[in-house]
Amino acid sequence: MFTGAWKQVQLWADSTSAGKFYQRIASGSGNLVDGSNSVVLNVDFSPGTILPSDAISRLMLIFNNPAGGGGTGTIYIDNIRLYT
Repeated sequence: MFTGAWKQVQLWADSTSAGKFYQRIASGSGNLVDGSNSVVLNVDFSPGTILPSDAISRLMLIFNNPAGGGGTGTIYIDNIRLYT
């Protein structure tokens, strides 16, 4: 169960070969609610400094929750797709 005012997931990445780390690569955030969620994060390189020509070395899903808020339970990630 999520507590607090906002709950979001964001897509971030690293490009080791380009020396760029912890960069957002999706301009939107997926909003989360208690229970099952379906989130689509479209890749958009404009929020960070990673370019479309840079090799991606790591993808990260960042789950945000307000300070003092928390979450209990288990998160399952299923059916990840990357279209190019």
